[in-house]
Parts: sequence; C-alpha cells; structure tokens
Amino acid sequence: MNKKSLAAIIAATVMAWGTRALADAGSNPHSMTLTMTIGNAMSIHIEDETGADRNDYDFGSMQLGEASVNSGIIKIDNTSGGLLQTYQLSILDTAAGMIHKTGTGALAQDEYRVSALFQLNQPPHASFDVANADADNDIVTAAVKTAEAGAGGNERFVSGTPGAGEDGVSVNDTDTLGEVSLWLRLEAPPAGSTVSGLQSAFATLFVSALNQ
Repeated sequence: MNKKSLAAIIAATVMAWGTRALADAGSNPHSMTLTMTIGNAMSIHIEDETGADRNDYDFGSMQLGEASVNSGIIKIDNTSGGLLQTYQLSILDTAAGMIHKTGTGALAQDEYRVSALFQLNQPPHASFDVANADADNDIVTAAVKTAEAGAGGNERFVSGTPGAGEDGVSVNDTDTLGEVSLWLRLEAPPAGSTVSGLQSAFATLFVSALNQ
C-alpha cells in the first residue's frame, strides 16, 4: 500500500469518527420513538353453566309441529383478553332428512327453523322474531348475521332492551360483562312431515366475533 492510499484511509476514518461524535453529542431535549404490538386476538368460548366446553346441544324429544327453546345454558365467553367484541351467528345445515328454512312464514313438510336471541334469561317463544319479511329478524341462516343493539322490537338477535353486554353487542372481556347467554329456538317440522326418529347433528351453529 502506497503512502497516498494509507493517508486516504486514515483521513476517511478520522472523518467518520468525527461525524459519529457530532451525532452522539446530545441535545436538550433529546427524543426517541416507541413501538409496540398488541397481541390480543378475537377469541370466544362456547360453554355451559360450569364454564366447560359446550360442543353440542341436544333438544331432546320433540313432536312434529313443536318448538323448543334451550333450557340448558349456552354461554358465549369473550376470551380475547381485553377486546370489545360483537357476535355473529350462522348455521351449516347438515340434515339428511330435514330441510333448513331460512325465511319467514309457515314451515312446509320436513322443514325446520332455528332462531336466536342474546338475553340474560330464557326468553318466551313470542320474543323470537320470525315473522318480519325484512332481514331484521332472529332467524339464523347460512349467511352470517351480526347482533344488533336492543332498541325494542324486531332487532336482529335481540328483543326488548336487555342490559349492557347481554345482547351480543360490544361485549367486554371482564368478569361482569365477558359472558352473554345465547338462546336458540328450534321449530321442528310440521305435522304431516316424513321425518322421524333421531335427527343427530342435523346442523352446526357458528359463533364468530367482530372487533369493536
């Protein structure tokens, strides 16, 4: 290495250290940026009154033309760790001998229908809105429906004016508001239908959450 090259390297090194010294010289005030990542994700747990997994529900013995609302507790628990969630419902029809009716009106031969409400206590049959021709009723369909806040009458998945956190809307992940009760009304096929006997796993209900 010749003297000119060595001198150039020494000069560049001295200049670099000088620039760094200026950068690190400090100021008043001095600043730094902060970054974080929120790790929470939307999460729900379907459970019974004890908090155990509720993977299925048996409506028991029903007669043709009868309707039944679940008597066993179905709780939807916000397990997100802190997010506000609004719940959505949909249903997958897997019945071999029955037909899933997703609209209003009387059931035809072999048809069944499922409707839902988020309420604190078990609602009477009359609370379930299955009569309105518009989309704002409590019938659960294959298409996802989102719970709406209770304002009285014909609101989707809610009736009357339930208390905060009892209607599947903006559910907090806390001890007092983290769980809401889901009530399902099953209408069996009408008299004159051809179905009989055990109708095992005839449908699958899906509960999903939207972040609010």
